[in-house]
Amino acid sequence: MELLTQYESSTSSDSNFELDSRQVRQVYLVTYSQANTTKFPTSRRSFAEAVVRSFTQRTASVIQWCCAQENHLRSGVHFHVPIKINKNQRWLPAKRYLQETYGISVHFSSIHANYFTAWRYVTKDDIADYEESEGHPDLTNACEPPTMKVHEALRKKRKSRLRRELAISSNAVQTENEHASEIANACKAKEGRPRKRQRLTSYQVSQIIVDKNIQDRTELMAFANIQKREGKTDLAEFVLNRGTKVVNIVISNAWEMKKAEETLRRRNTSRIDILQEAYEAECTCETHREWEICALEILHNNDIPAHQFAMCVKESLVKGRGKCRNVMLTGPANCGKKFLCWSRKF
Repeated sequence: MELLTQYESSTSSDSNFELDSRQVRQVYLVTYSQANTTKFPTSRRSFAEAVVRSFTQRTASVIQWCCAQENHLRSGVHFHVPIKINKNQRWLPAKRYLQETYGISVHFSSIHANYFTAWRYVTKDDIADYEESEGHPDLTNACEPPTMKVHEALRKKRKSRLRRELAISSNAVQTENEHASEIANACKAKEGRPRKRQRLTSYQVSQIIVDKNIQDRTELMAFANIQKREGKTDLAEFVLNRGTKVVNIVISNAWEMKKAEETLRRRNTSRIDILQEAYEAECTCETHREWEICALEILHNNDIPAHQFAMCVKESLVKGRGKCRNVMLTGPANCGKKFLCWSRKF
């Protein structure tokens, strides 16, 4: 509730919730309330770059940042920028730089334990449009579900209705304060209850695997370690607590489910239908020369005449399987046997 209070305040930069001027941190949450968007042409990125310059004017360098925009309940917008620098540094010089250079007063907060919690806070209402620095670690789990747009539309509709109610109600401020008091009392009542920590399920991890194109356990552990460095530990806990066998099964099942429809379609398609599809499709040798060049190189390296190989394949396809007509390719692994019989478009 403190954070909400300081954002609503007209003098948030001078609020009692401001950090101590001597306090040093490596991660800050910078908030520009009632932002003047005319000072920053590209809004989010322009403001984030200004914040970066305010820190790099001294000896520190910025590791990563994220900038999100949030609409005020009544009017105007404010920017949130969680920023991580390479060493502990005081925030006051950065605040003075922004005030002297751009004439703006921003607020520095330290209520978040690490960069991930600050990132999660600022992106919750700006899911699609927030900006991140180049090389920013991927802190998302998976793509949003198909119903997310519906939820967002309903949320915006509720906010619009609330704005209209506040505009026509003479005691809107009193109602809001009473509502805030009720929320505060409810939060205090729940403080004594133990909160059960939610863990990632196998299904959620499978969604992450497919969405991030993770192929094996090593890639999954590397991705989890990147998130763990920023304070997001749920995926790392899943990998370490479940063991190698379970993780490999989840990875295998994730891709098996992803390819299930294609596998079933291929299983139900006869060889004649496959040949018919290839016959009706565009010839890869005429429009996509890469496969032909690679195939000729493989045949040349193995001392197989290209014309003889083509005639054998043609005879097998025209006359069907039979004695002295089957084509068999033998050789060591990774020498191009499957490639010669699998003319895909490149």
